[in-house]
Amino acid sequence: MMKWHRKLKDKGDSVNEIYIYLLLCHQTTFRTATDSAPRKENNN
Repeated sequence: MMKWHRKLKDKGDSVNEIYIYLLLCHQTTFRTATDSAPRKENNN
């Protein structure tokens, strides 16, 4: 029972990580879209 619960918890954590990852990716793409100058970030 405990093993199964642990498995579920791990799955939930990975889902959270994926969600955060997608959120961050979406933010960066949106930012570059608004900037309309992706190379600006590379120069800094």
